[in-house]
Amino acid sequence: MKISLNWLIEFADIPLNPKDVERGLTLLGLGVESITQSDSDWVLDVEVTTNRPDCLSHYGVAREASTWYRKPLKRLEYTLKE
Repeated sequence: MKISLNWLIEFADIPLNPKDVERGLTLLGLGVESITQSDSDWVLDVEVTTNRPDCLSHYGVAREASTWYRKPLKRLEYTLKE
């Protein structure tokens, strides 16, 4: 699954260094298969195993990364229209 580092940073105050994020996610059990640069963003190809459906979104991966770096997770802000 492709994960944008910029999107992760929007949800949690994690380091900008993609190698640090790769190491943290790997130690949490989310294998990072590759890291590529795309314009001003880094894209991480994360292997999500079948027992981790909670990590099938940017917000789920950001939640895991925030626990590793001991940073608060930002709440999702949204509005519903009737």
